[in-house]
Amino acid sequence: MSTIHQIRFPAPALQPFVKCYLDISMGTPGRSVDCTLPAKLEQCIFFSTGSVPVIEDQSKRQGNILSPDKCCNVRGGVSHSTLQLEITGTLTMFVVIFHPTGFYRFFKIPASHFADTFTQADISLGKEWETLGLRIRETKTIDEKRSLAEGYLLKQLNGHLADPDHTDETTLRLLHTPGISVDQMAKQSFLSERQFRRKFTERTGLSPQAFARISRINLAIRTKKLKPHRSWRSIALEAGYTDQSHFRKEMKSLMGIDHPPEDTSQRFVDVEGTNFKLLGH
Repeated sequence: MSTIHQIRFPAPALQPFVKCYLDISMGTPGRSVDCTLPAKLEQCIFFSTGSVPVIEDQSKRQGNILSPDKCCNVRGGVSHSTLQLEITGTLTMFVVIFHPTGFYRFFKIPASHFADTFTQADISLGKEWETLGLRIRETKTIDEKRSLAEGYLLKQLNGHLADPDHTDETTLRLLHTPGISVDQMAKQSFLSERQFRRKFTERTGLSPQAFARISRINLAIRTKKLKPHRSWRSIALEAGYTDQSHFRKEMKSLMGIDHPPEDTSQRFVDVEGTNFKLLGH
């Protein structure tokens, strides 16, 4: 199966919010493949840049989850690998990938509204996003797509502050500290535990525990990609899993994979720490 992708990075003014841009094409014309979406931390805006293929949610027995008449959708954080898709044809997308708290800080819309769902952008963000998507669909190169997306984002940037009290950066940094509890994170953020959980879920769309689990599994996959000679057992123990069985259960729950692959590049496209699962794998 053919997979082609390119990455570009945002202008300095957008870097506190946007992680990167991804242009990707997956699939084979006329063929159907199954794909389980992996859990992820980031909120994304997806622009379908070709004919929208038939995408059916097998886990809920739903019809096409992307409307052929709409090309722009928002996908929030994903807590589990529960969405099982059957995709017929070629899927081509231009994706704006936000930092885990960047979407909330940019749009001032709780990220929890988009968790584990696809939402049409014209309903959630405004009709102008669908208009932008149609313009992006007409372009040929990733740089043209980035230029259109960035131009619109920069126009909306006026009055936005990256993170005036550093709350977001503090909480995200704390979550990468092995073994730290939610109570400790709340205290170091000068919030009660209840306030911390509410604020964190509002900004990321995920609970602190779910966020920490996904961060840890992504770290393990990234370590294997960078150091393929290392065993999964040593990586799992280093990441804080109790044993290899615990690690395998998490891989199944969060990534939809029964056995950790020796070659992660055959399973995932790694986009700046975000794992996009390859179709048909």
